[in-house]
Amino acid sequence: MSRRGIKIIGAALLVIGAVAVQADEWDWSNALGDNDFSNMNNFQLRSSSGYNFLNVSLNGNDRAIMSSGTVSVDDIRVGIHGDGQLDFTGGTLQCNRGSGDTRLGQNGNTGVINQSGGMWQINQDLAIGIGSGCTGIFNLSGGTIINGRGKFTVGESGATGTMTISGGSFNTDGTARIYDGGIFAVVGSAATSIGIGTAGTTDGSWTQDSGALLRVQIDQTTTGVTPIFIEDYNDDGGGDVTFESGCELDVDFAGAFTNGGTFTVMEWEGNLTDNGLVFAPGVDTDIWSFNLDNAQKKLTVTAVGDPIQITNVTVNSIAALRQYAKESNLTITMTPGTYWMNDGAGPDFLEFSGSNNTFNLTGVEIKMNTDQLPGYNSQTEVNVLNVSGDGVVVDGLTLTMVKIPNNGRTDSYGNPKEYHADRGGNIVVVTGSDTVIKNCEFTSGGSHPYGYGDAFGKGTRPNTDGVTDSAWMTHYKQSGFLITYGATNVVVDNVTLNMRSYGHGFYMQRGVKDILFKDCKVLGDEMVDSDIIIAHPEYQKWGHATYDAPIPEDIRISRHEDAFRVYPNGQEAENGYPYFVENITITNCYVARMRQAIGCADASGYLRVYDTVLVENEMGYSPSGNGTETTIKRCKGDALNGPLLFFQRSVDYPADIEIELTGDTPGHGVWPIALISGDDSRITLTSSASPGVYSPGAYVNLSQKFREWRHRNDGGLDAYYRNNIQEYSRGNFVTNLTGQIMVFGPNATGNTGCVSTAGVINKGSGNEYVGTTLVPAKIEYEDTWTTPSNPTNVSWAQYDSSGNLIVPSAPVVVFDGTLLVDRDDSLGGLGGGGTVVSNGTLEVEAGFGLQGETIYLLGDGNDGQGAVYSDGKNDTSTRLCSGSG
Repeated sequence: MSRRGIKIIGAALLVIGAVAVQADEWDWSNALGDNDFSNMNNFQLRSSSGYNFLNVSLNGNDRAIMSSGTVSVDDIRVGIHGDGQLDFTGGTLQCNRGSGDTRLGQNGNTGVINQSGGMWQINQDLAIGIGSGCTGIFNLSGGTIINGRGKFTVGESGATGTMTISGGSFNTDGTARIYDGGIFAVVGSAATSIGIGTAGTTDGSWTQDSGALLRVQIDQTTTGVTPIFIEDYNDDGGGDVTFESGCELDVDFAGAFTNGGTFTVMEWEGNLTDNGLVFAPGVDTDIWSFNLDNAQKKLTVTAVGDPIQITNVTVNSIAALRQYAKESNLTITMTPGTYWMNDGAGPDFLEFSGSNNTFNLTGVEIKMNTDQLPGYNSQTEVNVLNVSGDGVVVDGLTLTMVKIPNNGRTDSYGNPKEYHADRGGNIVVVTGSDTVIKNCEFTSGGSHPYGYGDAFGKGTRPNTDGVTDSAWMTHYKQSGFLITYGATNVVVDNVTLNMRSYGHGFYMQRGVKDILFKDCKVLGDEMVDSDIIIAHPEYQKWGHATYDAPIPEDIRISRHEDAFRVYPNGQEAENGYPYFVENITITNCYVARMRQAIGCADASGYLRVYDTVLVENEMGYSPSGNGTETTIKRCKGDALNGPLLFFQRSVDYPADIEIELTGDTPGHGVWPIALISGDDSRITLTSSASPGVYSPGAYVNLSQKFREWRHRNDGGLDAYYRNNIQEYSRGNFVTNLTGQIMVFGPNATGNTGCVSTAGVINKGSGNEYVGTTLVPAKIEYEDTWTTPSNPTNVSWAQYDSSGNLIVPSAPVVVFDGTLLVDRDDSLGGLGGGGTVVSNGTLEVEAGFGLQGETIYLLGDGNDGQGAVYSDGKNDTSTRLCSGSG
């Protein structure tokens, strides 16, 4: 039996809500477009069989996702009839056929499983890659695998296979064999158990063939790596390990550090047969050695250098906290209480520069007055907490900026002036890799000017013929939480940012990578009414804002910048960090009253946003314009102060987006619900908003300009702009269930399979959709986001130097009242709903014929042309019915 005294046996489960399948083979189709693996409506029948097979042979935006419920079948195959991917994040999977097998990669295809949660009971063989030319990949970062019956293989029969365990638990019954095309990798010590023969009643065994690779990566802990355990069940002569001649061991550190010492990679209870385990090419043998000890029944690796010794210390002062934070390999516990940090010790008031430290700060609140921020010159950023060490964990800290009166100081217009840093800074900055910040609350404070958002001092002051003629007050920011200088593998877990200063919430720059935000909140201050900004003497002096454009009255403007923001690294050549921020995950987060909530348009790699809610922001979700994947699932948000979805950069890869429109209190102005551009994305917008909250003029737009006040001078709604949102939009599948009209701009072409429950204004071509085509009378707004018309009898009415009223600005034409129809798909070519003409003109091209559609003609038409107009003649057979021309 296991010397650990633990035996995992696959137990019978009471299965509730399990998928009901017949004894047939089913292919994953993602027919509903929701990626839900637990819904049998997403499968289609392949063939009748004596067993229940589920096959996943789709990936990318159509990959399968198992997140809840129970799926109980005989076999699951991923990558058998085409490349497939299954992401397993929660719920229960059961593969029940003892004589069957679970396979990843077969018939020349690639199968990928990423498991980060849930329970998988596999009562059969598990094959990671089987058959020549195929690839199997299993990444286990969380959750549990219990393989209670059968063998486990990697890279069998000429396949390429990789099993990587970085978390969770993996326990299998019987034999494990790593073939010559196989890799078995263990990353760090986060996995709770890795056992062979620990999940059933059969002895475990490990066989590693010639050319097969065992890879281990040592992390910054005393154990370094979770060992693989091979069990002899019932102590009857099993639990054997065989290393064939030429099989390889690859070892390295999980991070950029040296952790000297000896670490156990494998333990076994049976016999060892070593025919020639060798280090893989590339292992630095000046650092690493390994030892197969059959007496102690262990495979260990040793790195030169001093081993990590974790020391526990307790502190009860800021001075002691600072001292120990410079050292490494400590667990530092601070006595709960409130501590003041007003000792002028900046510009980094707290610097956690040591590595491999854990800070237990539950019940600790550190406060600092804002008058501590100035005095460090305009070349220095002031950071309250700087986490610069690698492998640092900060747990439970409350850090609060306390605003105090600035000795009655005011700006040149008599408004109260806050204390602020001479240049700017952050509450928290992270520059170390493998960092975890969790269960913390940070409150910012101390910036200038505060309360006006972007109206003053943003970017470069406009210059017209040498005259800097716009409202301007230089910004001095204090942002919330910065991740920078190439930091990788940063986890921000259950962190709340209370924003009480001008600046970003969470923001990333200088090539950081692999960033996870989970269960976080960014809570902005109360939004400011634009009337207050317009009445400001600096604004009145010029009549327009920093962006050289007037601000409309009675809208709401955030006092802050973005909640989650990404910046590219324009100084890549000088500082050596990558240009793009890469790979961001945001899950179960909440954002309120920020300028833009998810402002990650300049990210690369993947942007994944799950189960997130946005409330009262000026802009909502923005997909990555430079990456390879944007996935937004199970998310919500309103469009009361700006668009819910905003393609700030055109997306030229298939983004996969599902968002629910919310809102129960009318906002201020008329805002687009969404602005979409680019190619081949799948977008579904639903609604739970209260009826009447959104104006009929709040559209879902494709290839149209968002003329918000910051960029009003950037041309018309429909103009083509490369690298901006007016690019051509093609091949998108947009399902608009919001109850708001969808508008295809002239550059929206060839979008098929679309749906709009509130009708479509189609100014593009080749767009096919289910929905009613609308031909309304001429539609004009002062802009796409504000209601006409602004009053002129107010003290702050805006005029130019000639006395002309600036606001309202010239109307913008949304629709000119005429729709030219030259093909049936312009009327909804999928046959849905017909056409409504309401005081507009349906202009029919000569020779055009239409049958089978119902057209309702309401009103007198546009410009005297009537409700239907055509230059066609009898001999060109222009007709709108089955009769002759």
